[in-house]
Amino acid sequence: MLWRNEPSIVVGKHQNTMAEINHSFVKRNKVLVARRLSGGGTVYHDEGNLNFTFIARGAEGKLVDFKKFTRPIQDWLKIYDVETVFEGKNNLTINGKKISGNAEHVFKNKVLHHGTLLYSSEMNDLSQALKVKLDSYKDKAVKSIRSAVTNISPHMNVHMDIKSFQESLMNYIKQVNTGAKGYQFIENELSEIQELVSNKYNTWDWIYGYSPSYIFSKTTELRLKKLSVSMKVEKGIIVEAKIEGDYFENEILNQLSRLAVGQAHSLLVFTSLLEDLPNLNKESIPNEQELISIFF
Repeated sequence: MLWRNEPSIVVGKHQNTMAEINHSFVKRNKVLVARRLSGGGTVYHDEGNLNFTFIARGAEGKLVDFKKFTRPIQDWLKIYDVETVFEGKNNLTINGKKISGNAEHVFKNKVLHHGTLLYSSEMNDLSQALKVKLDSYKDKAVKSIRSAVTNISPHMNVHMDIKSFQESLMNYIKQVNTGAKGYQFIENELSEIQELVSNKYNTWDWIYGYSPSYIFSKTTELRLKKLSVSMKVEKGIIVEAKIEGDYFENEILNQLSRLAVGQAHSLLVFTSLLEDLPNLNKESIPNEQELISIFF
């Protein structure tokens, strides 16, 4: 399968979503955030990035083979004089710069392999979306390895748009797989897919709550005053919180610390808590971007 997404960040199954994304950039640019079923690191998608997916059967215990599924991609790119190298566990590179990250998920005798192909992505957006400061989060989650990246399009011996690029790859895969036929989802399958989206993959519990437990700690200077936040979060829920500083009066800080416990670690929660606190000067409530800088 070949597919593209609107601007979005996709984290690996075993990652801490909070620690992998640039919250300010995501909120400001309305970037979608998703968690996939497979492992590996976080990637940025936009319409200049082409994703490919192989689903295959095989013998249990012998299903994981990244080179098997990236080799046809490499062979196809050679047609356009694009020489790639398989590096590390799951990357394709051009002159040492990453153009494809890959991940796999195994279930019984089946493997799902998918990878990215940076063709004409907005590199500045990619850089900003994944620009994070990991020192605020302490956890045992899988960490992304940041790599130098490049688009494929400047290395091609012909000029084509992303749609033609996609069509060329699909035609090649059909040619090298004798007897391959196109497949269209039927209405019942589309309904089941949408049900999965609604009940699992587009839920806060999956995207954020599935993250491993973590401790968040951060000190921020806000309007020439300080706020220090320390929180223990399990399954996306704050189980311990301590908020200190001289930005609010001590009683306000103590109230906020108490009320945060049992709540989700989300922007909406802290916005609501501050707006609902009695005896709080509404003009002193941090704006959206300030809240992000304090609590994320």
